[in-house]
Amino acid sequence: MISEQPEEKCIYRRIYLPYTVGIGSIFSKKDIEIVKRSTSFEREYNLKFLGLVGNAFLPEKIDANIRLGREHDIYRMMLSNPETVPLTQFYIGVDAGFGSSKFAIVPVCIADEKLFVLETIELDRQEFNYCINKISNVMAQYNLAYENTKIFIGSSSPAVVMAVKQSLDEQIDYLEVIARRKKQKLKDPCYDMNVVPWQ
Repeated sequence: MISEQPEEKCIYRRIYLPYTVGIGSIFSKKDIEIVKRSTSFEREYNLKFLGLVGNAFLPEKIDANIRLGREHDIYRMMLSNPETVPLTQFYIGVDAGFGSSKFAIVPVCIADEKLFVLETIELDRQEFNYCINKISNVMAQYNLAYENTKIFIGSSSPAVVMAVKQSLDEQIDYLEVIARRKKQKLKDPCYDMNVVPWQ
C-alpha cells in the first residue's frame, strides 16, 4: 500500500488532508453528517488511523476450526439432517475486500457448545453482484433460514451491507436506524438485525 511505503522509496508525494478542508467544495455539511455515522469515519475522513477495523480471524485459526469440524463430522450432520438446521444457530462473517484484498465469506455454527467453521470462501477480484449472490448461495447450500442466521459484515463497506440487506428483504437504511436507536440509548442498536454491520 502507498501509505505503508517509506518516504524515500515512495514515488508519490503523499498529502494528508482532513475532511474539514473539503467542506464546501468536495463535501457538503450534509454529506459529512451522513458519513460520520460510519465506524470508519475517523480513519477515512479525519486522519485517525487507529487500527480498529481489520482482520478478525487468523488463517491458521480458521484452518484449525475446519479440521475440528471435519473430525466431528459437522459437514455431514448439517447436510444430511436438514431437520437439525433450524435448531442450530448460524453466523456468516463477511470481509468485503475488493481490489487488492479478497472478498471472504465464512459460515460457522454453534453445536455441542462449540463453534464450527463450515467453510471458508475467498473470492478474488469478482464482480460486486457475484459476491453478494455468493452469500445467498451459501445460505441455500447449508439450508439456512433468516430466523437462525446472523450475517456480520464490516461496517467500512456500507454498500455491501445494504446490498445484502436488500437481498434478504431487510431494511436498508440501517445507519439511520442505528442513529435513532443510539439516541434512544438502546444497549444494542442492531439487536433485531440479521445483517449486522460490525467494527
